[in-house]
Amino acid sequence: MNEGNVKTFIILPALQKSGWNNPEVLSAEYKITDGRVVATSGAKPYREKPKYADYALFHNGQPIAIVEAKKSDVPFAYCCNGENFYEHDRLTHTEREIPIDGFPTSDALVKRVRDFCNYTPDLRLHQDPFRRPQFGNQIEIKDRDFLVAKYITGKLNKIGRMTKTIVAT
Repeated sequence: MNEGNVKTFIILPALQKSGWNNPEVLSAEYKITDGRVVATSGAKPYREKPKYADYALFHNGQPIAIVEAKKSDVPFAYCCNGENFYEHDRLTHTEREIPIDGFPTSDALVKRVRDFCNYTPDLRLHQDPFRRPQFGNQIEIKDRDFLVAKYITGKLNKIGRMTKTIVAT
């Protein structure tokens, strides 16, 4: 599901059902910055495009929350408030706060995916780490390149560009 569909079919109905259903309390595409000013030596300064939040929620005319829509087909999602990161782990359905200097490395994230899949070098069949666990949804995970290939294959299948199933051995 792309970001536009997430906004239209998931977030907006949920906000409206919760009472955020009129222009006094809900604004779509709310400008949160005027855009960064860029100045280089010898050139005239200019302002970049403004930044917008997908939705802003208001109370008594003041914004009290920002809601952002993102694609939902990755194992981990992060947001940052300038002080900490907040992680949503779609594999374990947990959330946690991470200090700014504690953001996970690539190796750490891959290890977490492998641990979730009970990966061992001699064990070959595991759940697809990019989808919720389902019976019969088994893949072989040998290394990071295979994870990337499996992810791309899933994307191609989803848009109808793959006509054959790839089997890794």
